[in-house]
Amino acid sequence: MNIIGIGRTRSLYDAILAIEKKGHNVTAIITSEAAPEYDIKEHDFLKLAERIGCKFYDLSNKKQTLYEVLLSIEKADIGISANWVSIITKEILNRFRIGILNAHFGDLPNYRGNACPNWALLSGEDNVVLSVHLMEGEQLDCGSVIAQDSYPISNTTTIGDIYNWSRDTAPMLFSRAIELLDQDLHYQVKFAPCDDSDGFRCYPRTPEDSFIQWESSAVEIDRLIRASSQPFSGAYTYIVEDGLLKRLYILKSRVHLENTRDKGTPGRVLLNDKNSGRTLVMCGLGVLEISQCRIDNGNIFEPGKYFRSIRIKLGTRVEDYLWNKQREG
Repeated sequence: MNIIGIGRTRSLYDAILAIEKKGHNVTAIITSEAAPEYDIKEHDFLKLAERIGCKFYDLSNKKQTLYEVLLSIEKADIGISANWVSIITKEILNRFRIGILNAHFGDLPNYRGNACPNWALLSGEDNVVLSVHLMEGEQLDCGSVIAQDSYPISNTTTIGDIYNWSRDTAPMLFSRAIELLDQDLHYQVKFAPCDDSDGFRCYPRTPEDSFIQWESSAVEIDRLIRASSQPFSGAYTYIVEDGLLKRLYILKSRVHLENTRDKGTPGRVLLNDKNSGRTLVMCGLGVLEISQCRIDNGNIFEPGKYFRSIRIKLGTRVEDYLWNKQREG
């Protein structure tokens, strides 16, 4: 088959390599500006295109649209897409004999939209599903699902673990889907409807959504930390150190107690263990253990060895800090 790769991320990069090794002809790669957390950038796709001898288009400057680029090159049998920046129209799909395959985190029609593996962690799902489906014009994450695989979520699973799993899984699913469609153009595991009659949608998350509300339960906060960890900046709270308000990123945690009879204000440090490096923090419900932190853009440290006493409260209110600063001034 003649195939065009459209999108961003390592998933697309590795899928192109896998498909080419299967003997398919990749005729073009079309990409755009990478997100900050992506480890594959535009120049990596350029080098890949040069390596396999196909055309390359970088639409980061928005001087051309995807449709305009596709009009300028020969039609392909099928496209593969991952993390493209805009909705695919019917006119774009018509530039392919079969259509465009998209890799999406979600057991469609559930988990349509954005940040789906993050939301799966936050929601306490038992697993996260990666689906490869044929896209529907001007519709979001729906259509014929051709191939799927799932990854179990435990109480230690992080977003980084899920991304690492998908690096090998997405290329494999793309290859499987292409082979299945090559044998039977009508093959599908199921059809995910495009309307809102079934399933649900997830909406984007921003760095500010990783702010820790210590009034939440230890279970909820631990999920937030695991859903915000690398490659993202991390879940955060505020502390005052040497009279300065600083942002404390919590990078690693676990639930110490889901419930406790002890009394304490949410965010209150209960224990700093100098030997293990762990710190226990009271939550709205239960106790959280934190074991890896970073202040602002500094080095990673173990909080139990860093903090000197339990007379520390995480989650300093900015209003109180400003009021105290005003009094001092």
